[in-house]
Amino acid sequence: MIGTASWLPVWPYADGPVRGYSFAPLHKNVPQAALEDSKLYELLALVDALRDGRAREREMAGRELKKRLEGSTRDISES
Repeated sequence: MIGTASWLPVWPYADGPVRGYSFAPLHKNVPQAALEDSKLYELLALVDALRDGRAREREMAGRELKKRLEGSTRDISES
């Protein structure tokens, strides 16, 4: 049996395909919304890495989130 220390964090969701330790989403509708939008899922996963990750994971998530948000701002201003 896998110990809980090796489990990944998951949002509680009855129809979820992955098991892990329960990690509260920012909002109760996050799991369903993330299933419907893969880009949103990626951004929310980065935010959760900031909330629950180790120092290295938080640093990497922060850099990636900043890069993606700055890129989306550029896309909007070019329109």
